[in-house]
Amino acid sequence: DWEVGLDRVAALAMDSWFEAFYQETRIHDLRMISGYKPECDDHDFETGRTLTVGIFPETGSSYAYKPEGEYAWLAEHAAEYGFILRYPEGKDDYFDDTITDRRTATFRYVGIAAASYMTKRNICLEEFLQEIRQYSVSNMLIVTSGTKSYGMYYVPADMNSETTSFPVPSNQSSYDISGNNMDGFIVTVYQ
Repeated sequence: DWEVGLDRVAALAMDSWFEAFYQETRIHDLRMISGYKPECDDHDFETGRTLTVGIFPETGSSYAYKPEGEYAWLAEHAAEYGFILRYPEGKDDYFDDTITDRRTATFRYVGIAAASYMTKRNICLEEFLQEIRQYSVSNMLIVTSGTKSYGMYYVPADMNSETTSFPVPSNQSSYDISGNNMDGFIVTVYQ
């Protein structure tokens, strides 16, 4: 695609991630080759938080990202910038077989807390969305990434209203809310 987009939060995180890769390796041939696509067959790309990475070396033809050699840094540090590998190996029960050509090149922005948790536990987004349902504001999932700690929990959508109210601990003023694209929300509080 000549015009590729992401939502603002994911785009800023991607810029930081790619810049850190450049600072570490001095390689500057990464490009986002696929991003936001309204009304497409792959709902991940409709979120504006999914991207496919390509490599465009000056000395040859381009190809989809693979975590090999110095490029492995990108996948190894993805969670630090809020990204997960969208179609990880060993999780084929959750995906159809049409994604094999971009399995190693497609990443999804989920935030640092969720990405750290999923990466440490070696679970995919679908598994995380099931696990997070057991956590509430009074029983948060606590995640540590680097020196920061986060609390995460699920709030079901109020299907009888156009709005959903959600509780936030009284001592928390900084939090993010993300829909799960099904039936509720994930709240992340910064501790």
